[in-house]
Amino acid sequence: MRYIYFFCLLLFILSCKKTTIEQDTKIGGCTDPDSPLYDPTVDFEDASCLYAYIQEYEISYYPGEDPDASWPILTWDDPLSGSNADLILTIWEQETGNNIFTSSELPNQPYNSPGTWNAPENIKLFNKEYQWELVDYDGLNSNDFIASGTFNPIELASEGEITTIGNHTAGNQSQLKIYYYLAP
Repeated sequence: MRYIYFFCLLLFILSCKKTTIEQDTKIGGCTDPDSPLYDPTVDFEDASCLYAYIQEYEISYYPGEDPDASWPILTWDDPLSGSNADLILTIWEQETGNNIFTSSELPNQPYNSPGTWNAPENIKLFNKEYQWELVDYDGLNSNDFIASGTFNPIELASEGEITTIGNHTAGNQSQLKIYYYLAP
């Protein structure tokens, strides 16, 4: 009888379905392409997305001479006054033409010294193309074109900074940096 009881117990144990607990291998992260933290490899949104908001604009450098000027005046402004360019920066969304920033005049800004403007409002940047233009403000005359460029801020965003290069038709380059902070 003992053997029958033991055999039945063994048969019962072996006939039971084995259940295993599978570990959840899904990875959470930011699934919004408008966030610099976007990760296309994640499986689900875990509310970790943060967005880039502009704090400051900086022209790091621009050409020291106006390529459209005629000899002997090669500077942006009157060479007798020793003035440098009076910078005005404009940035807009390329697709819509919506202006997101037009700076005040930054007078007599040396070409090899960073010129900055604080953002008057904290504008959220998106994963789209933006365009910028830098001019030398001339007051009564037409402004002198210095450089322009396009950029996608989310593709360039790195550790609070977006750096993009603009060009003049003469091949000269200017550098724009946009400083941002991350927030929901």
